[in-house]
Amino acid sequence: MAQEESSTNPRLDQLTSKRFPAPIKFPFTAYSHCHDLLAIVTSIWDVNVFRITNGQLAYHIKQIKKEVEVTALSWKADGTCLGIGWSNGHYAIHDGGTGKQMQLVSLQPEGGEDEEWLLDLRIKEPEPAKPAPIQQPADDKPEPEPEPELAPEPEEPKPEPLKVGCFGWMGHEAGRNVRRKVTEELTTDDWYDGLDEIEEAAGSAKKKLDAALMDLPRAITTLDVTKVLPKLSNIQTHSTSNTKVFGALNKFGNQQATNTLFHTRKDTASNVVQSVLVCQEDGVVQVFLDETVKVGSNSIPGKPIMHAAHPESASHAILSDTGNSSLTLNLLDLPLQALSGPLLHVIGTNNKRIQVLLEYIVQTVRCIEHDFTTSIALPQRLIDNLSAFLETELESDPVLNLFNLAMTGGFNEPLKEWFTNAITRRHKDWEQTINSMYTHLQNHVFINLLPALDRMSIALTTLRGLANFYEGSSKFDCPAELFTKILEHVDSLRLVAQKMQLIIQMEHRQFRAFYKWVKMDLEIAIAGPLSNSALEIEDREVPNLDYALLLPYIKETLMRSRLTPHVETRPEIGESCSKDEFFQKPIIQDISYERTKEALQQLNGLKSDAELKIKDVHDPCSLLNLPALTAGLIGHVRLALTRITEWQSRMLSHPTSIPLPLDPGTTILDMKMSSQPQQDEDTQPSSSTTSLLALQPGSKTDLHILHITHYSTATGSPSKRPSPTSSSTQTTHFFPAKGDLLDAKWIPYTNNTSFLTLFKFLDGHTKITKHSLSQEDKETLESEEIQHVFAGKEGFRPVKLIVGGRKGRLVCVVLGNRGREWRVLDLDGGVKMDDGDGDEMGMR
Repeated sequence: MAQEESSTNPRLDQLTSKRFPAPIKFPFTAYSHCHDLLAIVTSIWDVNVFRITNGQLAYHIKQIKKEVEVTALSWKADGTCLGIGWSNGHYAIHDGGTGKQMQLVSLQPEGGEDEEWLLDLRIKEPEPAKPAPIQQPADDKPEPEPEPELAPEPEEPKPEPLKVGCFGWMGHEAGRNVRRKVTEELTTDDWYDGLDEIEEAAGSAKKKLDAALMDLPRAITTLDVTKVLPKLSNIQTHSTSNTKVFGALNKFGNQQATNTLFHTRKDTASNVVQSVLVCQEDGVVQVFLDETVKVGSNSIPGKPIMHAAHPESASHAILSDTGNSSLTLNLLDLPLQALSGPLLHVIGTNNKRIQVLLEYIVQTVRCIEHDFTTSIALPQRLIDNLSAFLETELESDPVLNLFNLAMTGGFNEPLKEWFTNAITRRHKDWEQTINSMYTHLQNHVFINLLPALDRMSIALTTLRGLANFYEGSSKFDCPAELFTKILEHVDSLRLVAQKMQLIIQMEHRQFRAFYKWVKMDLEIAIAGPLSNSALEIEDREVPNLDYALLLPYIKETLMRSRLTPHVETRPEIGESCSKDEFFQKPIIQDISYERTKEALQQLNGLKSDAELKIKDVHDPCSLLNLPALTAGLIGHVRLALTRITEWQSRMLSHPTSIPLPLDPGTTILDMKMSSQPQQDEDTQPSSSTTSLLALQPGSKTDLHILHITHYSTATGSPSKRPSPTSSSTQTTHFFPAKGDLLDAKWIPYTNNTSFLTLFKFLDGHTKITKHSLSQEDKETLESEEIQHVFAGKEGFRPVKLIVGGRKGRLVCVVLGNRGREWRVLDLDGGVKMDDGDGDEMGMR
């Protein structure tokens, strides 16, 4: 039989092939149908993304930490995002085109009472490794007896981190506005041809007018004023001591990534709902819109292992293992009509915008504090050295000596010696560091922080207006006071940022005047007073000196910048705490816009040695401190987003769980969903069919085909939800006993009526067969057609199938040799037959 088939083997055109140095980690493979990209997980838990058309590596995503493994891998339907679950309790969303990490989320237990609330925004850099102890040479002295070590206290076992079992991406079509198009040109002779259909035409025109009038409120509601504003700039990181740690957290590091994060993917005129389900191994399913806006969460029995959905269906099918290897199909219905409405669009868009803007503001504040503290270190060290030097030599201080120099123009010898060393040897470092610091701070405040605060005010004002309008109703159940409190923090931040901008500009001008004056006096002192060179320097430089800037810098800024209380983290703020402790912190309770304004007014008239004092405020400086204000903003935004999520989660219906009639230990090879046409939207709920290909234990040749039809329970009102109903059919396809069924996959765009199987015979050859089911009942097997045969002598031993692509460009990726090689076959190119002489004949 093998010899007979080998002379006339059906074959598909091979597009590409690829070999790997290490095997693929099964089952972690994901295919992007839109862009023909294949994501695989390597043996060292890295993620590689290849272009199927040529086999080239598109990009590489490294393992986020040693000993961390991949738990889930899935593409968004349009290929714009790639989701990766990690075993350390995190999952990441990467840009589908570049691999840039757009979001890293830590999974938290439901309830969130024990979650940490951040107070200290500074990034903790990893501690350097401790050096090994130095071994002293042996001598004749007896070694002292080691002190007895105390038994360490038993540590509490750390809970296992939550893990993602699978992702569920889908862009749902909630409704279509089909517009009639003119199919042929009309002339004046056709004007009177339709007199008999005047009533029908009038009715059609009225429907069009009604549809247009219904579109008008949506267009007004979804009007976005931020579209006329310029795009926010990327955030630059500078002079970090650990660029890998600090820069890796900056998702706004380049302009393209920044534009992507702020881009609203959903068109306001469309009814497409972009959803993603994050299915945790503990059975919790989190529902998100546009990857970031959390709608709510639900629970399913068991551990999720597979997901399926369809654009025209409101249902998501999640396959779970409920223990003892028994399988359950869980169907979660989304309220698409509500989620696609204009109100939810505005709330979801601004919800996402607030989240991204908050991350942008936090990153900007981190950069401001980091650039200030690292850049001021060198000048501060020089001034401290000068203070110590003058105290030793003259028992004086820098301010008094510099005032004396400004009044008399003469250096004393110790001061001249120190400045000669500092200016001539370190002048480039000193001047360049201070100039760069003020330039970077000015850019962060003016280009990044203030525009972001303005955009956040717009989003918060929109949500507060909706909360006031729908107060007391279930359409938007969120108190307006939450957004008012956040707006107070935003306004306080804006006041402090504007004050900092003035300080930065003034101190920078003062420093340039001071440094220019010091260099001039030093050159005169070196050249010698009253010498020709000194007189030339005085004639050239003195008219350009600005003593109105120079003297305030010596008096107020030289020893301590006025930016310090605004930028450096308050020492008593702490690192993190619980939710209750967070809102009980005096530094959080005292923040308000009126108090910040009062503190700024006091600061403007405050003497240099005086302290701020405001009634009933524990730490008045925290009212003007950028990190403290940002920490309060984070907490109140988090509280508001949690309240919005609680309101949205009430729209979700409980999942319907259907135990599968399969033996324990059954392997599910593939699962797809198809949508059934809806006859009457008002009286009949929509339905969808989930189709599974299963291989039961103990049998390697019997393929079980299950079709489970489910009627949606998603409606606009929870009180009107129908009871869940479903029906199922099961058939079995028997293969020859002399072999093993390796894999089976549904073919896309066939409404789950065609599938491919990979079957290996005992003599070594393997065939790919296309099976077609009846369109009516999906039970009767109508045809079988061998697509491709791998001869045993080829040296390629297939193990898995991946079927994907677009209509007219379907491909079959065959993984073989224990996951070390793949071959890509063209499914739409037609089957060819080898005639035994190496020639091929087309079969269709």
